[in-house]
Amino acid sequence: YGENLQPYILTVLNSDAKLQQAISEFNGLTHGSVKIGTFSSVCTSFIPDIVTSFSDSHPNIEIKIYQGTYEDVYDWIKTGVVDIGFLSESSCKDLTFQAIYEDELLVVTPKSYRPKHKHYIQMQELDGQPFISQRESTDADMKQLFQKYNLDIYSSCHVVDDLSQIAMVAAGLGICIMPQLVMQNIPYEVDTYPLKPSEHRTIGICAINTDLMAPAVKSMHRHILDFFDTKKP
Repeated sequence: YGENLQPYILTVLNSDAKLQQAISEFNGLTHGSVKIGTFSSVCTSFIPDIVTSFSDSHPNIEIKIYQGTYEDVYDWIKTGVVDIGFLSESSCKDLTFQAIYEDELLVVTPKSYRPKHKHYIQMQELDGQPFISQRESTDADMKQLFQKYNLDIYSSCHVVDDLSQIAMVAAGLGICIMPQLVMQNIPYEVDTYPLKPSEHRTIGICAINTDLMAPAVKSMHRHILDFFDTKKP
């Protein structure tokens, strides 16, 4: 019974928090809290700068970070555990989605791998290759990519996190596809190649309804959009 009631209880609690924040804003105060859901590569690449820069101008707003898989972040947004969350376009489902970053997909191979072309790998070369994959709930982007090109992917390793996947590749157990963000500061000896044709995952910021955000959440939402606007060429 408690599990079934949880979304409704969280809605009531979040509504009260939004009311208190709105009252504070009317009184000229800038208090409140923001709960952000994120997946690992955004957490390590962007979240530290986003939180630091936001806190500099909003020192009285508390920020809480929840890291998980795409599925975790989606569920947290739907149940009110977090106010806003980072997701890829392929995993946002029915949530409001605002695209903020295009993350190039790369083929990750063992050092011993020799592609047909020196500087890139064609998509059809992946067909029938031994592949290190993540669980479906973790990696909706790859599932969508394989369906798009009708690739027959054989996989004997199904892992949960990015580093485990890359470690398997480094050991020569197969190849994988990773977003460029993930491949920053990787401690394993592997090679990376761009895909041809080029493919990307679209990262965005998601919420149930941007019009009903509490004042502190709206401020963070605007801050995130402005943060990524400065990164556009």
